[in-house]
Amino acid sequence: MKRTIWDADVLDAIIKVESSYRTGIHGDNGRAVGALQIWKITVRDVNRIIGKQKYKYEDRLSRVKSIEMFYIYQRHYNPTGDLERGCRIHNGGPDGWKEKATVKYYKKVCKILAGEIK
Repeated sequence: MKRTIWDADVLDAIIKVESSYRTGIHGDNGRAVGALQIWKITVRDVNRIIGKQKYKYEDRLSRVKSIEMFYIYQRHYNPTGDLERGCRIHNGGPDGWKEKATVKYYKKVCKILAGEIK
């Protein structure tokens, strides 16, 4: 069975890569926040996608709201749920799947999924 970005174990692997499951973490000099290391620009884009100001920057500290934003973003930029494209978009933004720099991130998620990284 082909994995997709919608699979629960994929989300779990991404959270492991991003924050080692820590919700209150700040990375990239404070620009990336929470379990999924979401940037402010992503919050703004998610609000644009849904057509209202539902999410606030501090919502990045909520695991539940971060996951909601993750899936909204993915449905918009990766509607087929392609695993590689989804991982690379999460790492590099809407066009991240085109960037060579995001391949390493995708491979790290795949290693976690394969049980190579605990």
